[in-house]
Amino acid sequence: MNYDDIVTFLEIYKVKTMSKASENLFVSQGTISSRISNLESKLGIKLFNRQPGVRRLSLSEDGLLFLPMAQKLYSTWKDAQGISEHKPFINLRIAASDQVTTFILKDFYKVFIKSHPDIYLTCQTEHATEIHKLIETRQMDLGLCFVIHDYPNVIDEPLYSEKYAFTFNNNSRFAKTHDIGDLISEHEVYGLWSSAFIMWHQFLFPDSERKKITCGTANMMSTYLDEIEDWSILPVSVAKKFCQKNQDLSYILTDGRAPTRTAFLLRHKSPTSVTDKVSDLFIKELRDYIQKKTELALIKE
Repeated sequence: MNYDDIVTFLEIYKVKTMSKASENLFVSQGTISSRISNLESKLGIKLFNRQPGVRRLSLSEDGLLFLPMAQKLYSTWKDAQGISEHKPFINLRIAASDQVTTFILKDFYKVFIKSHPDIYLTCQTEHATEIHKLIETRQMDLGLCFVIHDYPNVIDEPLYSEKYAFTFNNNSRFAKTHDIGDLISEHEVYGLWSSAFIMWHQFLFPDSERKKITCGTANMMSTYLDEIEDWSILPVSVAKKFCQKNQDLSYILTDGRAPTRTAFLLRHKSPTSVTDKVSDLFIKELRDYIQKKTELALIKE
């Protein structure tokens, strides 16, 4: 086995076709085919299911067993390259949801970078499903999101939880009364935060029908809180940022019957020794930051 064979195997697993792998790796399809044949010959197994007329490839049973070994070999090779090239930094790769990135990590990244100039951060914003895939395939070292999926090589732990908050204009009727009866359904900027949130919202506003708008990301919601009677129910980290940027807005926490929103930390179950130590450092300092700088409830290990 050599490095190129392993990289080729992992690339085909990722993109599902030899033609796309050839394009991404800048080599001919003949080279791709030769590398896989060479790897299969050395291992004595077939790595992919091949069907006449079907371009997309899937892993064979043996290929599925070999996948985590190949991922570990690739990661070890990358670590070894870092030693041989005498790189002055360690790369920590992080994938997080839009809300975690924008309202928590963006400020924390600045603090962490300043404290650790020898650690280089690679950051991506993705949906929860994609974050799990990136951790599973070792393309990212850490993930943070609000939805958990079942992936065999991904372990998760709760990091923090936060309450929801009514966010409203200071000149609205609700600002004077704090009576939810003064919240107008047609002025709600609505977010689909979780199934528990949706059920609680339906209980609280059983006659609510049309809303002003339903938004897919927290980032875009502040755009629509532009009229006096507009309002929204937001995670407190989002509400706090919106009110800091727009002095016309205020927020109050929901009562104890409301659900909370929990963020989860994702890691590969077999991290490399180098990334494991750096990940532990990042997580420890992120927990300290959450404890000191935010209104979020840190979930202890």
